[in-house]
Amino acid sequence: MKKRVLFDSFNSDNEDLDFCFEMLQDDLNVFVDTDIVAFADLGLWQGRVNGYKEIGDKLKDVFNVFEDYNELYIDTDKDLKLRASHHDGTNYITFRAWRLNISDEKREETLDKIYQGIATEKEIKNVTKSLFHDIEKVYGY
Repeated sequence: MKKRVLFDSFNSDNEDLDFCFEMLQDDLNVFVDTDIVAFADLGLWQGRVNGYKEIGDKLKDVFNVFEDYNELYIDTDKDLKLRASHHDGTNYITFRAWRLNISDEKREETLDKIYQGIATEKEIKNVTKSLFHDIEKVYGY
């Protein structure tokens, strides 16, 4: 599967941008099974930092981490991602949802590892799921 762009304020005409953004928010006003987690590589004035944020249980909650310029897309691995630029740099964010059978203790353990910078991609994928199938239900990919 090739990259599918859902929203791009880097390369879009400004008069169409607000309309596209509003339509996307309406389209993605859909609940998912569990909370969505934003896993981030943040570009800050003092350098790059890894982090996370639990953002809610609706697909449209991804807009809560938008910056000045944004590209929201599904990558070739079927992950929902965001490239968000602001005055200090660019943030790269992957959105995933917790798997239903993951305990609160396992969630906290994973989030602690992310905070410490020692979580692997495999560990994160073992406790989370892609949002692709939720988006697929909306757009019929």
